[in-house]
Amino acid sequence: MTGIIHIGSVVGARRRTFAALAAGAAVLGTVLVTTLQPTAAAGTPTMTAPGRIYPTVDAVYPFAGTDGISGDAAVLSVSGMDDTGCDPNSGNGYDTTSCPRVQMDLNASTGGLLFMANLTGVNLDADPEYEIFTHNDGAVINQITDPLGGPSQVIHLNGTQAQLNNALQDLEFQPAAGYEERQTDDGLLPRLTSVAVQGGVSPGA
Repeated sequence: MTGIIHIGSVVGARRRTFAALAAGAAVLGTVLVTTLQPTAAAGTPTMTAPGRIYPTVDAVYPFAGTDGISGDAAVLSVSGMDDTGCDPNSGNGYDTTSCPRVQMDLNASTGGLLFMANLTGVNLDADPEYEIFTHNDGAVINQITDPLGGPSQVIHLNGTQAQLNNALQDLEFQPAAGYEERQTDDGLLPRLTSVAVQGGVSPGA
């Protein structure tokens, strides 16, 4: 039998709404992709995500192509992002103030973890630990559970729309060893909440 993960999708309007969106995400439905579109001056982005995925036991599940069981598209992507002024690089300390953002959070780690390939750790101060990670196409990961950039329960990335979509192509779900979903209640299944937050404005604007 395969494992099952439900994916809820939240679409935010601008970066300063992050706290409210994160708090509201927990009450979204899990079977269908759910979209929350608060009113804002900036255009509302679109987050495309599968409603659920079916990982094979002990097999890595890439968010690419189509699901082998449901036949649904398994790709995560964003569109309609305002990335005006977004240019995180070493020269500006990887500033993501004006960048759109994608937040991915698993509600539990018992079924497995998220992993994003092609990340490089960046140390911004004298502390030996990495402060951020950069994807090889330029996206900046500033929240991740694993301090070395390994499999994580939480991955939040920032960048231009192109950088975000290129990084999402390297996202995969790594099931826990021997994980086999036997729950019949949708509410008991592992859930991945994906959030698109609009850029182009300062968080305090």
